[in-house]
Amino acid sequence: MIRNESFLSEEEKRLKSLQTFKDDHGIIRLKTKIIYRKDSEDFLRPIVLPAKHEVVRRLIYNAHVTTMLTSEITIC
Repeated sequence: MIRNESFLSEEEKRLKSLQTFKDDHGIIRLKTKIIYRKDSEDFLRPIVLPAKHEVVRRLIYNAHVTTMLTSEITIC
């Protein structure tokens, strides 16, 4: 849904400057230089998300708030 709404011709031009590929599920992922490290697929080949999409902004905000709350609990 987000990909279809966001990565149209203008955005696809930006993606061409990066090393991206579509995985088996059609999700756009980034090829990184750390592919030989033993880690999760999501870490080695992260999903490319548009920064200006409202759903992505809310996901980032939620992760930020959750992380801050966890940090405060750990400190106390």
